[in-house]
Amino acid sequence: MGAYLCIASNGVPPAVSRRITLQVNFPPMIWIPNQLVGAPLGGNVTLECNTEAYPESMNYWSRHNNDMISDGGKFEVIFTVSTYKINMVLTIRQIVHTDYGIYHCLARNSLGNTEGTIRLYEIHVPQPIKEPSSAKIHSLNGVSATGETDPDYEKDQTGKSDDKSPETSITFTEKEDFIYSGSIYIRATVQEVMVSVSVAIATTYVLLRPGT
Repeated sequence: MGAYLCIASNGVPPAVSRRITLQVNFPPMIWIPNQLVGAPLGGNVTLECNTEAYPESMNYWSRHNNDMISDGGKFEVIFTVSTYKINMVLTIRQIVHTDYGIYHCLARNSLGNTEGTIRLYEIHVPQPIKEPSSAKIHSLNGVSATGETDPDYEKDQTGKSDDKSPETSITFTEKEDFIYSGSIYIRATVQEVMVSVSVAIATTYVLLRPGT
């Protein structure tokens, strides 16, 4: 299907040529890149069909209940025509439960009609893990703590500590279960040291006397 050029020459100029256009009439044919398409709730998805027909076919989309889908609202319908070929694209926005199911792309001309089927199904997207909630532990029976401060840590002339403390390695253990071990930052005074420790889902404050 297309244009053909016929040229006649016997060696004596000029040569003679004629252009002939060949048209083949045929009913619509259809092919679908993906017949099974998944998308999550609230997302957007694009369905695609390709057809060939001559004379040019009338193309449209429909749902499983045979209702024709019009361009507008949550649906965007685009047809791209190239001679006897048509590319059909349907975009569905903000997907809800009722949008899942069967979609049909249809093409018809004076010689016949055809349709393709695409099934849209739900994809379940894993939910992000939430940060643990904050709680306070009022007692830590059987808990001990050991550690040492940085030897370069200095107090001012009044004997009080600076607002910021050096890095201190503290290990917390329980009689039966391990609670926490790691390097943390603490704020200290002459009389006591306050250590903020994150234990599982809780934030705990432990007071340690100097020398503990």
